Amino acid sequence: MEHTTTTIENGLIVEKNKTAYDTDKEAITAARKMNLKGKQIHKAVAYKCKVCGKWHIGRNKTLLTDKEIERYKKVSLQK
Repeated sequence: MEHTTTTIENGLIVEKNKTAYDTDKEAITAARKMNLKGKQIHKAVAYKCKVCGKWHIGRNKTLLTDKEIERYKKVSLQK
């Protein structure tokens, strides 16, 4: 079962398929990578879908801080 999300790209509303991850670790790793991108303002987080039981990435209303970005960089370098 595919889920979609609505985003705005170049001023246009775009419907995209959500990426589904089998484990929380996969989703958390992907969310951390998203948080390292320069344009990220709100923190990307992994969540378990109540519909399909897989893991997806969403954004919460928490602002991503420079301290968190530095922590994510250190974690990604250790792997």
